[in-house]
Amino acid sequence: MYMAQRNISFCERTRSFFILIFKFANLKDL
Repeated sequence: MYMAQRNISFCERTRSFFILIFKFANLKDL
């Protein structure tokens, strides 16, 4: 259970990180 929670938090961090890069790329494109 604990490992699953840690894994989810890690996925959330990675997802938010990629979203940040995506937004930055869009900003640069504009």
